[in-house]
Amino acid sequence: MDFVGIIYQSKLEQATALAEIIEGRISDLGTGVWSRSSWEEGLNQKELPETQLIISVGGDGTLLRVTRETAGWDVPILGINAGSLGFLTELDGSDALEHLEDIVNGKGWVEQRSMLEASSGGSKWQAMNEVAISRGGAARTIQISVEVDNIRMFAFSGDGLLVATATGSTAYNLAAGGPVLPPTSAYSIIKAVASHPLSQSAIVVEEDSSISVELKGNHAAVLSIDGHVDYPLDTGDKVSIRSSNFKAKFLRLQSKNYFYGALSSILSGQRYHPGLADDRID
Repeated sequence: MDFVGIIYQSKLEQATALAEIIEGRISDLGTGVWSRSSWEEGLNQKELPETQLIISVGGDGTLLRVTRETAGWDVPILGINAGSLGFLTELDGSDALEHLEDIVNGKGWVEQRSMLEASSGGSKWQAMNEVAISRGGAARTIQISVEVDNIRMFAFSGDGLLVATATGSTAYNLAAGGPVLPPTSAYSIIKAVASHPLSQSAIVVEEDSSISVELKGNHAAVLSIDGHVDYPLDTGDKVSIRSSNFKAKFLRLQSKNYFYGALSSILSGQRYHPGLADDRID
């Protein structure tokens, strides 16, 4: 591996310190390396075209941001947890330092995951977890109408609606009572949140389906991308959602059947400790 990038959560002291150590270790191994804060603008404008691996140092939120920022460059990402939540990340900090030489030398395998693209009012976003539409500051329900492939599916009043990827199926969607999909599934989930009528079940749609969501009624709402980007919506505004042309690629060191063990641990309230595999990068 000739060139590695590090993107870290600069608002966490432990992430900043760990990123500095990792950068020094990689440089000592004779591999080119660059380092940037996850809050720095223009991450994809400099060294990315030559980078063969990106190391995200932070928590799940940092990894989601890094994935969105680098989506167009088709570079594998290794998530190292230095935050409070690390379900999506691959290694804790101490494990990362122990296996850093193996990582630089190509150990691991690459897992590909689907993303979503959302557009509204001339703006466009990429989402790794979910696209969510929720009520604004006022404690009032909002009215939403949903179409799939130009066919009206349902309309309801409630707290909101989310469209989740397989990755996002274990996040907001799971908390809202939606189904869990295998991580590499290309399907998406449409899930009403606190809806009336209560019979609005989650719908799983094909990868090539187009979803249109319209805000009805008299109350404003907020469009949220992975819980990071907030975009105001007014009555009559529409949001178009489809599978993204970009795919997320995560470098994994765990065995390829890791997911259900991880999910079981999370559902039972235990911390998951991954086992490492001997596979090499494809």
